[in-house]
Amino acid sequence: MRIVNIRVNIAPYAVYLDIFYRWFKIENEKIILSNFP
Repeated sequence: MRIVNIRVNIAPYAVYLDIFYRWFKIENEKIILSNFP
């Protein structure tokens, strides 16, 4: 039961992490592209 509860509690954070990771990747690509001459 505890494992199920932990998974349920982590689920919302996993969504936020996924959104943040995608945003971070996009921002990283922008920074890398802007560094090219």
